[in-house]
Amino acid sequence: MPSIQITQSDTKPWHRYPYLWMMILIPFSAVIMGVIMISLAIESSSGLVVDDYYKQGKEINRILARDDMANSMGLTAQLVLDPDNGKLVVDVSSANDAVLADRLELNFFHSTREGKDQSRTLHRVTGNTYTTRIERLPAGRWNVQISNKKWRLVGSMKTPGAIISQLTPASL
Repeated sequence: MPSIQITQSDTKPWHRYPYLWMMILIPFSAVIMGVIMISLAIESSSGLVVDDYYKQGKEINRILARDDMANSMGLTAQLVLDPDNGKLVVDVSSANDAVLADRLELNFFHSTREGKDQSRTLHRVTGNTYTTRIERLPAGRWNVQISNKKWRLVGSMKTPGAIISQLTPASL
């Protein structure tokens, strides 16, 4: 009869095997990353989806007409911001001495975060000089727009640091 020999095998507990931990940690890390990605998707909204593309297209045509009007009027503006007290002074100039309204709209659009955008009304002080106060702009690149119903001027500035910005009609 054949004899059976029993040898003493490795009797380490299961948690002492490194390959077993690797096999456990790979799926576990995928679950953790999935939870992180879901929480980021819920917390932040990109705001990139437009419901009505036709309406958006009509709006683009209206904006282009406002740019053409500002160009034909020869409008430019210089924006001076005092970051310490939030006072903003805008000097609008016209090549053909166009009569401007007593109030203009001023918009600061953040390049990446729509929630940080600011809108203000500029009030005429003297001649074609307008002023308003704004909240401190967080650091980043800002698109600036001065407009009324007929025309608009656009430009950009970077904060902190920029206190003077030139605005011109948008060109194609």
